[in-house]
Amino acid sequence: MNNLYYNDKKLKQIKSKRTQKRKRVWGWILTVLGALELPAAIAALDASALISPLIFLIPGIILLLMAKKKVDTWDRYEAIIDNMGNTPISLIAKKMGFSEPRVYSDLQEMIHSDFFIGPNCNIEAYVDAEHDMLVMASGGKPLRPIPDLPKEEPKPEVKPEPKEEAKTEPAPKKQEKLTPVEMIQKAIAETSDDEVRGYLYGLEGSVRRIDERMKADPELQQKTSIRRLYKYYLPQILELIRKYQAPDTPAELKAQIREALGTSASALANIEADLLERDQMDAEIDIETLKNMFAQDGLLGRGSQQARPAGAAQGAAGAGAAAQAGAAAGQAQVQKK
Repeated sequence: MNNLYYNDKKLKQIKSKRTQKRKRVWGWILTVLGALELPAAIAALDASALISPLIFLIPGIILLLMAKKKVDTWDRYEAIIDNMGNTPISLIAKKMGFSEPRVYSDLQEMIHSDFFIGPNCNIEAYVDAEHDMLVMASGGKPLRPIPDLPKEEPKPEVKPEPKEEAKTEPAPKKQEKLTPVEMIQKAIAETSDDEVRGYLYGLEGSVRRIDERMKADPELQQKTSIRRLYKYYLPQILELIRKYQAPDTPAELKAQIREALGTSASALANIEADLLERDQMDAEIDIETLKNMFAQDGLLGRGSQQARPAGAAQGAAGAGAAAQAGAAAGQAQVQKK
């Protein structure tokens, strides 16, 4: 977060983003160009002559409408949000009439557009995913303290009174709730569209590997991207898959969902790549720390250099054996397929 005051140039850029100036300017330019050519095209009494002005006129009007809708929506958000404190996401969603994932996405766009930064001030905003609220801050510190989450008190155990055994028919087994990975695998088996199946395979692989990483390293649960994945992104993706499989879903909506699944597969792959990058950085830090410890203990002297060839030979032999074993296993899998 930037905690500095902004100069006039930066403030003009912020104001331009808030008012959607770029869209409005291009919208007016295209609309005026189309309007100037339209009379001549109408006078020509030729339908093909209308193509040229409409190419400018229609996109221009669309840009103007999009800019107006964006500004109106952001103004509604601003009227609800406490600009000097904290505002719960659920409250914003209720007053706006939007879903919480939609509100979360809109707020992130507003933050990236510096919407909450005013003239001659250093107030900024960020979304606290743990407490589900929009927080106004200065220098990275909230202007108003964030309340702690209520702790659930353990319920006292109540021992059931012994009852007389009665012969009853076995109750039907309850259907076990599927995990996200199992739900995606089920969708893969039921989908006939090769393109969608490819996206689902990508989603299933990313979610499964991230789950495995979470079990191996529980501290990853504190990462913002992981919290957002399980709280916002993954439920929305599973809902899209459910709608795609519904028999009454229109073909146009299915096409939009197909595109959204492709985007989601790329986004989850990026989250997985970030985790791998973190592993690589941790490994490099561990290697550098180990070298420094060896140096401090005097283990990198002449004696260790003389003993190096024997250790290197053993390491090379071990690496060769591991490579041969890995190649044999790969060939065996290919032959099975």
